[in-house]
Amino acid sequence: MYPLIKITMKIIVSMILFLLVTTGAFAQQDIISKVSNKYIYNNGITDVNKVNAILDSIDKNFFDPKYSPLMDKTLDKLSNNMSYHNIVYSVTVPLEGESLRSSWGSSVRYFGLLKISWAIQPTPAKSIEELTNWYIKTIYEFDKQENIVQEYVKNSNLDGSFIYNKEDNLISFTILSKTKNEMLRGNIIINLPENERSKFARDFIESTIFEPTDTSLISPDTGSPRTRDGSGRTRG
Repeated sequence: MYPLIKITMKIIVSMILFLLVTTGAFAQQDIISKVSNKYIYNNGITDVNKVNAILDSIDKNFFDPKYSPLMDKTLDKLSNNMSYHNIVYSVTVPLEGESLRSSWGSSVRYFGLLKISWAIQPTPAKSIEELTNWYIKTIYEFDKQENIVQEYVKNSNLDGSFIYNKEDNLISFTILSKTKNEMLRGNIIINLPENERSKFARDFIESTIFEPTDTSLISPDTGSPRTRDGSGRTRG
């Protein structure tokens, strides 16, 4: 199966399966009323044409052009059960002659698209391992297993996992709250170097907090998050 068709089918099937294994009311297009994450700083994209333009731009920079016409990925409308967001991931690249450990250097920004859904955890409750293994068997069964990267991310507040195929630009993730009966599942389409992909996925999951976003920390000028310094002040 051609790479572009495979990644498209993963996106479609993964979202259908998410609806089948979750229960309760959804709160899409308003994800920041449910969770906080430094990569999610507004209510998301509501224009289907903008989402299609972002997807087209990302894929054109990743796949061989000859695969583009094999499957139309254009969305007719946005799902009410999902929230769509721009993602920006910055990587510091040392300048010539600098050490890799240096905090200086030039910053390279990678742009992607996040598709995310919030829901009540399944009943009876399932572990992150059960959900992830089921997901792998269902979505990645026909992929070359040597190309599959799958990792768990756990801390005192959440259990998470991410999966991707080294030949795709799609990262699938599942996050379970340990303090609430809530979960997130979705995917991120982003053209990252292979050595940065797992690092980014771990950071995305670890940055998730199952509490509403504090909109007072969003810069009115840029729409991006402001951070607090040691004195309690905010930096734009």
